[in-house]
Amino acid sequence: MRSSALVLFFVLIGFICLGQTKTFYHEFYETASDIHIKKWNINKANLPSAYVQETVDNQNRVIELKFFKNGTLDYTHLCYVSVWIKYEYPDNNTIIEYYLNSKGQENAEFECEMPSRTTFKLSENQKIILSTESKYKIDKSFYIENDFEESQLNEIIKSLESQANTDRVVSYFCKSYYKMNGIYPVSNEFDINDLMFSDVEKAEIEKSLKK
Repeated sequence: MRSSALVLFFVLIGFICLGQTKTFYHEFYETASDIHIKKWNINKANLPSAYVQETVDNQNRVIELKFFKNGTLDYTHLCYVSVWIKYEYPDNNTIIEYYLNSKGQENAEFECEMPSRTTFKLSENQKIILSTESKYKIDKSFYIENDFEESQLNEIIKSLESQANTDRVVSYFCKSYYKMNGIYPVSNEFDINDLMFSDVEKAEIEKSLKK
């Protein structure tokens, strides 16, 4: 009887550990076209006006990024900048990156060809992006109210989703300190000098690429 209770105890502990997450905070600054990290791992008790809240799972993989400014997520009107990012890892070689609005809803932006989610397929060692596939989920009511036909919207979505491009990076991994347990997947076309990173972002990326 006692041994059964011990087994049950350790099983419960295992489930608790599997579900554990950790939260970290980083300072960021805005430019005319992007958000960049200024300082990693800042003190929660003394947060600046602009900070990222990063949540990682029990495998040290980022699962959420929330970009706060003055205590709110509803502050930017740049359609190619998302203030709330979520990640899923269906298997060891797949990353799904969700681009959410300030209400936590998937919402693509046609004007900037900004999808609502992108799926990244990785190599066996998880370091190379082999292919990407983007989906465009939108609030059609807004466009219909502004004289779009639903058939037009469906054609635009179909055209955007049919584009066969492979992204060079996982878009918001540069804003994550932990990334995928320290791994920063890139495509074979990636050149760190072709993209705009802050100095602190670039330093962590270079460290990850050496792993």
